[in-house]
Amino acid sequence: MNKTHLQINLATSEDIEELIITYEEARIYKHSLGDDIWGTKPFTSAEISKMVRQNNTYTVKLGSQHVGAFVLTWEDSRNWGKNIGNDKQAGYIHLFATRDISRGLGIGQKMIRWISKRIQQEGRSYVRLDCSSENRALCKYYKQQGFKEVGRNKGVYPAALYEKPVEKIINFSGAKIALITPDQKILVYLRDNKPALYMANKWDLPGGGKEGSETPKETILREIKEELGINLLPSQITYTASYESERFLGTLSLFMVGKISKEQISRINFGSEGQKYQFMSIEKYLSLHNAVPHLQKRFKEYLDTQKIALKGD
Repeated sequence: MNKTHLQINLATSEDIEELIITYEEARIYKHSLGDDIWGTKPFTSAEISKMVRQNNTYTVKLGSQHVGAFVLTWEDSRNWGKNIGNDKQAGYIHLFATRDISRGLGIGQKMIRWISKRIQQEGRSYVRLDCSSENRALCKYYKQQGFKEVGRNKGVYPAALYEKPVEKIINFSGAKIALITPDQKILVYLRDNKPALYMANKWDLPGGGKEGSETPKETILREIKEELGINLLPSQITYTASYESERFLGTLSLFMVGKISKEQISRINFGSEGQKYQFMSIEKYLSLHNAVPHLQKRFKEYLDTQKIALKGD
């Protein structure tokens, strides 16, 4: 598949056929998980046409390929009740679907990020959605994307209600993350040894500069994908702190800590930036004389804040 930027637009009548395919694939997949809240029959052209006319259905494309769809509304009294469902504090996701061809590309995660930004543009603070409380795989997925279950509704179907705050826009230049393994080691990499390179030939942490209008988490997730070839989940980021940037005056630099799983470690595909990567004990990393010093200091402050004892090799 052509790996270009994701295009998300309001659906038109020209998208109806592709929307039918998208939703039928998603309905069949949900059925395989014992989830029939979308019914047991395919979506019809009339049903999809009605959705499109309501002007809140979006198509998602990667290049020319349709890869997903969703509906975004500004109230949902049906599932959330009259008070919360119409409190003007959130946007509500419905009929969230991705195509089979997009599996493993993190399309759903990118869709949620786009929706979060769209909701923020309306001056609202939360992303909300509902799904079958009996679909454990889907509930787990939303939790991995940073949503928290905030209630249940036994109305039309047994629904779990999920909510997450939108990320606030801040003036930052970049972000770094200390990734910790299950056996409490930290992932570091040795920067290239080039004379003009900032902090050349020093042990560094993954991360880098912001691109476009990215949020700090978006920057980290993209950088991890580019540098290590793995998809880090928002829920794996457990700590965030902001500091004055060491390089770019007047902006912030974000420091994060997160978890990396054994499965992700086995799938690392180290990119072209840097000489090599390594897993070090926390004690060894903090004692290095050729590491990026302000990142060592920030990580030590994190340990002090969390009252985590050091462990040697």
